[in-house]
Amino acid sequence: MNIGYTLAAMIAFVGIPSICVLYGGKDTTRSLGLSWAVAAPASIMWGLIAFSMVFGKSISTGVIGDDAAGTINKIGGGDYSFVYYSFMYAMTALSIIIGGAGPGMKFGAFQLFMLGSLLLNYCPLAFWFWNMGATPGWGWSYGIIDYAGGMVLHGYAGTAVLILGLLSKGSRAEMDYGSVTSILAAIGFFVGKQALQVSSGGYDGAWSSLGAFNTIVAAYAGAVTYNLASYVLPKNGAPFKGTITSCSSVKGALVGTVAMAAGAAYLEPEYAVLSTVCSATIVYLIDHLTKGINVAGFDCFVTHGVSGFVGSAMIGLFANNKDGRLYVLTSPWAQNYVGGFFGNSIQLAKQCAGISTTILLTAVMTTGLYALVHVVMLPFGGAWEAKEEGALKSADSSSA
Repeated sequence: MNIGYTLAAMIAFVGIPSICVLYGGKDTTRSLGLSWAVAAPASIMWGLIAFSMVFGKSISTGVIGDDAAGTINKIGGGDYSFVYYSFMYAMTALSIIIGGAGPGMKFGAFQLFMLGSLLLNYCPLAFWFWNMGATPGWGWSYGIIDYAGGMVLHGYAGTAVLILGLLSKGSRAEMDYGSVTSILAAIGFFVGKQALQVSSGGYDGAWSSLGAFNTIVAAYAGAVTYNLASYVLPKNGAPFKGTITSCSSVKGALVGTVAMAAGAAYLEPEYAVLSTVCSATIVYLIDHLTKGINVAGFDCFVTHGVSGFVGSAMIGLFANNKDGRLYVLTSPWAQNYVGGFFGNSIQLAKQCAGISTTILLTAVMTTGLYALVHVVMLPFGGAWEAKEEGALKSADSSSA
């Protein structure tokens, strides 16, 4: 058993309820309940079929893995620590959707939706970008970088939350990132995410250490950048009239952590900072310019979807491990990726292809599953809880 994977998974487990608390707002208790209700069948499904769909031998070249139960024995000689560890990635993605969009759906409907999304959305994406076997996913073969889930985890989850918010016609409420509860929840998310990213390097200590260091640097850089943007950029037409707050610090740290998911181990620290500064500035501008958009879960979409996609694009510019510049390549996951800033202009195009594919698949699958679940639940009054005001309560509403 790989004790590193086991410990990382145990620590990452802390991040799952933290996400529900962070985005659940007044519906935190219900979000936590949904999390457990989804985790139970999802864990069984992961062991029986989903793990093999992600890491098994390709059924159709580069599209999806097989569903043979023997896949676990083929990978690591039956080492279940990697199965446990990889499930924490999947459950983190599902928890973001639960926190961002779950409270408005009925328990049964949401379980059906999430299990379908796990199999038909998450598994194909994870196979495409992470399977590096004898018949690897097309994204891996093409050279798309997604070190720890910038697209597979955060991009997928954020996009799914946005689509569900649009379909539910729910209302948006601002997050209170500055509350004590939100700050503690954000710390829990960061600890869990850090554990996952540290172990993404497998048994390559140098690679894992670089990824971990850059993730910490990105969290601080994101907090500083978001605060500076809040203070410097025009507010009600007047620049330098903003304020530096704990709310901006927490939001910036979350953005930095998520933005670094795509390529933390492929950046020199100074370029990790530059990438985070660009990402946090773009996310702040989107936050600032979309205040009037009234869609449930929109803030969750920006924090995870937009940050994940922008970070994925930044890695296409600033990645630089040419000829082992950053570390000696001993892990099979480590590659000599080079971004456009260092002469490989095609890498940004590859990243954009990955981003576009993630958005398209998630939009199609989320819409289709929503329609299917709604039809199945019609005899029971539909998929969504009835609201007196006629709209779904925003799942990212704060207690303020």
